[in-house]
Amino acid sequence: MRIWSICAAALLAACHSNGAEGPSTATSEVDETARRPEPSATAGSTAARDPGTTPAPKQGSRGGIEYPKLAPIDPQLLKRAEKGFAQIDAIADRDTRARAVAAFISELEEGRLHPKAVEALGAAGAISVDLHQRRTILYTAVTQTPELLAAWNHACDTGRFRGGGWVLANFSSKSIDARDKVVAIYGLCRLAQRGLVPKPAELSEDHGLLVLAHTAHAYLEQRGGMAELERRALVLLAKGGKPLAKPITRAELPPVDDTPALEGEALKTLRKRIDEGIALLESGDGVKFIESFIHPDERARLAKKGGVSAVAKQLVESGRAKAVLKAFRWAREHDAIAARKGSEARYILPWSPAREAMDELRFVRSKGVWYLKM
Repeated sequence: MRIWSICAAALLAACHSNGAEGPSTATSEVDETARRPEPSATAGSTAARDPGTTPAPKQGSRGGIEYPKLAPIDPQLLKRAEKGFAQIDAIADRDTRARAVAAFISELEEGRLHPKAVEALGAAGAISVDLHQRRTILYTAVTQTPELLAAWNHACDTGRFRGGGWVLANFSSKSIDARDKVVAIYGLCRLAQRGLVPKPAELSEDHGLLVLAHTAHAYLEQRGGMAELERRALVLLAKGGKPLAKPITRAELPPVDDTPALEGEALKTLRKRIDEGIALLESGDGVKFIESFIHPDERARLAKKGGVSAVAKQLVESGRAKAVLKAFRWAREHDAIAARKGSEARYILPWSPAREAMDELRFVRSKGVWYLKM
């Protein structure tokens, strides 16, 4: 039985109305939803699309990313889902509503959203999962799944230089108050402009749902858009559960980063150099990479470490070459901070230095050529 056909009658009424006997029926239904096997494929059904075989994004002809287009949800399925959603939308208790809409979306988006997002939402809808566990489940799905992290970085418009991964890495610490986390994530990522929660006063303390909702919104947007019902469900998800004791005001939101970006011919030549670096690293030619990207003034210092060959070998064996390649690929799609009148450039990478070998890239321009600044 689909969750939207039972959520109001069982999960909601049985668990939260006066005189309820307990959550046993609803819990088993939601838990079963979260771990159920793949349904059989039928013509015209979203289940007919195997989410595990969805084509991966590819490099576009103009340097951007081209995402595979998703087939729309079957109209009959949407029609049935509308009835269940109307019941969810009418729930007064926000935490109950948040759990119900999480389970609802996990069913509705099967075959459209990334399987890890579907799985996480199904688990987040379970009554046995508390607020902290829910955040952990949702954050893990986003940060540990490349396609979802890419969607979150797209949704989180922090200005030019810091991505969504950076925001989560720096504002998910247990030492930071939940309200401060919501202010930071919503404000730094400028989520108001995404339209799911345009008014900060509507936010809850459940920043896990806020992040997952905007990740799902960007993921679907990148792959052809969404039905109006999908958008309304994500709005409800983004607003979350337990409301904040003190609503957030716009005055509390952090300022937008207005650091000058590298532009014009300098940016064009830097991106060309980054492309050259990607090609060398992908080919595994560490020696040529070091020879090409280390400033001539640095080569005397390298000689003391055994020369270019020894440094290149260390770069590969330490795993740092993979980190540099990952950083170059990210930098190719983003802007750089300009310094020293365009003779230096810096990329702040959107991941935590505690988890990655590097968290920024620095370049210096000498006689028209860009080199890595060590």
